[in-house]
Amino acid sequence: MADSIFLNPVGVLDFRGLSSEVLYYKDLQEKTGVKMEVIRHGKYKSAVEPYLGK
Repeated sequence: MADSIFLNPVGVLDFRGLSSEVLYYKDLQEKTGVKMEVIRHGKYKSAVEPYLGK
């Protein structure tokens, strides 16, 4: 935490932080009428999760 920030007049201040975003296509499938059929094999299932929703 700081009370003041000193910056060169030609300098740039860039705020970056941690973020995460996962896209889900379930709503798009419902709007378009497309139905996905997923066949899973083994214990790893995260590759199709964006298409199935939360």
